[in-house]
Amino acid sequence: MSVLIIGLAFSQNENDLFRFSKTTFQGDARFESMAGSFGGIGANFGCSQINPAGFARYSSSQAGMAFGVTNTKNSSEFNGTTTDTSKTSVKLSNLGIVFVNDISEERGGFLYSQFGFGYNRIENFTYNTSYQGRQNASLLDGFTADGNGIDPQFLQEYRPFSTHLAYESYLIDFDPSTTSYYSQLTLGDLYHERNTTYKGGINEWFVSFSGNYLNKLYVGGNIGIRTFNYKENYKHSETLLDTVGTSLRSFDYLYNLSIKGTGGNIKLGFIYLPTNNTRIGLAFHTPTFVEMEDNWTANMVGYFNDSTTFIHTDLVPSANYKYKVRTPTRLVGSFAYIFDTYGCINVDLEYVNYRSAKFKGVSSSDNQFYSFEDENKAAKEVFKPALNIRVGGELVIATAFFVRGGFAYYPTAFKPEIKAELDNQKIYSAGLGYRQSNFVIDVAYKTTGYKRNFYAFEGSQTTISTLVNTFVVSATLMF
Repeated sequence: MSVLIIGLAFSQNENDLFRFSKTTFQGDARFESMAGSFGGIGANFGCSQINPAGFARYSSSQAGMAFGVTNTKNSSEFNGTTTDTSKTSVKLSNLGIVFVNDISEERGGFLYSQFGFGYNRIENFTYNTSYQGRQNASLLDGFTADGNGIDPQFLQEYRPFSTHLAYESYLIDFDPSTTSYYSQLTLGDLYHERNTTYKGGINEWFVSFSGNYLNKLYVGGNIGIRTFNYKENYKHSETLLDTVGTSLRSFDYLYNLSIKGTGGNIKLGFIYLPTNNTRIGLAFHTPTFVEMEDNWTANMVGYFNDSTTFIHTDLVPSANYKYKVRTPTRLVGSFAYIFDTYGCINVDLEYVNYRSAKFKGVSSSDNQFYSFEDENKAAKEVFKPALNIRVGGELVIATAFFVRGGFAYYPTAFKPEIKAELDNQKIYSAGLGYRQSNFVIDVAYKTTGYKRNFYAFEGSQTTISTLVNTFVVSATLMF
């Protein structure tokens, strides 16, 4: 049954804004092995994410493809109990082609023009988490409080995903004298277990145009089309450890959320060579304006000493909502130094004002308009600007062999006094390359670890430590 949550208690919040606004770096193996630090170097398909003027550094046409294998390990600590999970995914991380045209005889000063298009997977959401342990606070505590003052006959309309489910599965009851709800729980601890599966990512298709002016100034721009896909499915279970005076033994709460969106952006940039060995780059990224749609549903099962209660099919809630998201603008400054034929080093400084990210309502015949004033105000209060740092280098150890390394630092978007969902993130990377005639093969490895606090409901905190290891292999053909 499809319902609209009266009171507009939608699920969108500042964590959703952060999820769809934060991007790190993914691409071919050369790009990843140098921590995505290519704003001043150029001549790589990953430049479409950083500075599209990098395409102007191409002097020959090329095509490439890369695949990445990512393993994500999560260790959850909940009231002294640690639970480990692991998830491996294989994804196409980069696909691109660039055509180079010699225009040195056609236009004064411009030597080459480039037209490129391709694909980059710029964020990954595929992983699992799990936690378990003892706690007195229960998910039902919030469900009972959420329904107080609402007559049971209106729960499906006003509290379809919380109190309604608990009431229909006989986990809570109603006291008409106080117009409040109470649960079938005892005062003792409960054993909690929550298993969550996350899937999806952010993908970007791009079309790039660029030009080389006298091998001194390189300019470029691209149009990016981003697709957002995020799925979250969890099962939250609680088992009573004290059953004196109640027939309730345990219950399950199941929740499924699917978010899909499509949006566009424009990136503009240039690279200037003050000397033959130094390069300075600057790029501007417009916000990505995204049309989003959420679909979610929930269910509940109660287990009693002599029966099991299920929600009737007609009473199972589901809902969908359409809205818009504007991600932050970005400004990227880069400096690169070329050690003649021995290698190079590049530094990117990327300024992101997360406070400019916001939701916007959509009005249509099947979609009730919502202003998101409170959510956008809350986001401005908890977010702060961030300066992302990427450093990468490449060393030529023989005519055809390359060694690379990189480091990236992505500070949290949340103010220090806020209990951030995600801590500061540090990424380390390394890789090798081999070039023979018109063919290049590269491999890369990167690793990152961070902590975040997860709140299943008020009064329930889990600390999750994450370790992500990625291996990338790519091949490039010049023609």
